[in-house]
Amino acid sequence: MKILIAEQDRDFSSAFSTLLGMEQHTVTTVYDGTQVITRLETNHTFDIAVVDEALPRINADKLLKPLFDRNIPVIVLTSEKLTASRLMDTALANAYLTLPFLPSDLTGTIERVMKRKNSTDILRFEDVYIKLSEYMLCGSIPLTDGEIELFADLISHKQVSGKHMEAYISALNSKLEKLNKNIRIKYLIDEGYRMVKIQNE
Repeated sequence: MKILIAEQDRDFSSAFSTLLGMEQHTVTTVYDGTQVITRLETNHTFDIAVVDEALPRINADKLLKPLFDRNIPVIVLTSEKLTASRLMDTALANAYLTLPFLPSDLTGTIERVMKRKNSTDILRFEDVYIKLSEYMLCGSIPLTDGEIELFADLISHKQVSGKHMEAYISALNSKLEKLNKNIRIKYLIDEGYRMVKIQNE
């Protein structure tokens, strides 16, 4: 796999490059946003990009479109707590990793994002669906990897857990409401979080 690492901290960049190189990936490292654009404009092709949110010159949010235009999924590294309001942005990365994280969090997220981007599967509950390769709710509202994972767990009746659970639940409920879907995530006594059908509000 060809991976672009855009990280301003050279120690982090070196550590990420070594880690992913040990997984037999081909890693290209850059240190600011203009270098990302330069790599793209000189016909460098990548399977996935890992981008520091606070990248100098051109920040991560402004790099999403040129990367997505080339069908390159993006994982953004952030030092800020992931919130529902952040997950409601119209420009969303495929996944967010909040610092600090374990090496296995990075490699696991890369593998999961790539598996979904290459998948033909569709997750469905009632009239709500997610085509995994699109990272979209009902083909219209962007989703992150965490929201897709949440949706998959709920329709499989798994126990929902994770450090960003509340943000993902709130964001996904807001997106369902925005689509005028009568499906919500609710906490049920003795059952935990479940996807349920509600009366029209």
